[in-house]
Amino acid sequence: MDEEKFPFLTDMEKHFNEKDLNAFQEQLITDLSLNGFTTDEVAALLFSTMKIVLSQKENKQMLRNKFSIDIEKLGPEGVLAVQRALLESYIIKNKESF
Repeated sequence: MDEEKFPFLTDMEKHFNEKDLNAFQEQLITDLSLNGFTTDEVAALLFSTMKIVLSQKENKQMLRNKFSIDIEKLGPEGVLAVQRALLESYIIKNKESF
């Protein structure tokens, strides 16, 4: 890793290894604020990020095999429904965090 060229990568790697969602979220919000993103731009960014994540090979296969969902055929409402289901599952597994 080129820490001089990309000093933020050290912090990102630390957050990834620790999976501290709160720290990651704080950093993301800071970055979004510093770059002047509007709320609708943030909404579009988060939506497209979820669509990209769901379209990754492993996730795509899991959705197809377990739930017969073809992510390529889903529109915005479908992607948001999958995201909502994943969030509900996360909340159930992490009750003490909410």
